[in-house]
Amino acid sequence: MAAIVLTGMKGSRYEYLEKNALDTAYGVSGMVRERMQRDENDHTRRIAIGVVLCVLAAIPLFALLLWRGDDEWMGVLGISAILLLVAVGVHIIVKTSIPWGGYQMLLEQGDYSRALKRGNSKYSGIYWGIITAAYLAVSFLTNRWDMTWIFWPVAGVLYGVVVEIVKLKEK
Repeated sequence: MAAIVLTGMKGSRYEYLEKNALDTAYGVSGMVRERMQRDENDHTRRIAIGVVLCVLAAIPLFALLLWRGDDEWMGVLGISAILLLVAVGVHIIVKTSIPWGGYQMLLEQGDYSRALKRGNSKYSGIYWGIITAAYLAVSFLTNRWDMTWIFWPVAGVLYGVVVEIVKLKEK
């Protein structure tokens, strides 16, 4: 948890790259595009390996339980294997996604395109303000804090829909 907070604090000084249009110095875009093309196959391979490790992580547990299902240590060993394989898979995915995201940010591609930056800055504050107000209103009125947490994952998914609508509107 501390690593996430520290990384977030260090990265906050680069937040403007996500929100503002970028004008790179002469040759920078070409250099970034060249590195991105050079790393594309490696990035794709690493993402595939990470996903496969995460998906196949449950196999050791089932194999150990089928082999020696009556031994509770096999369950402990199987769960440890799951956690290890998922940790390695996620590590590989994160390690390759960080530089790839940097390339996309510098080249203003994908989630970092200028059109999305304009749309996000216009509507995201309004959207999240409404969601927060609705969450607090429902939670205080019903006193069902144990259930109203569902607002956040639903709002996150709906935000993707809102972004797509904004993209269509901008075109």
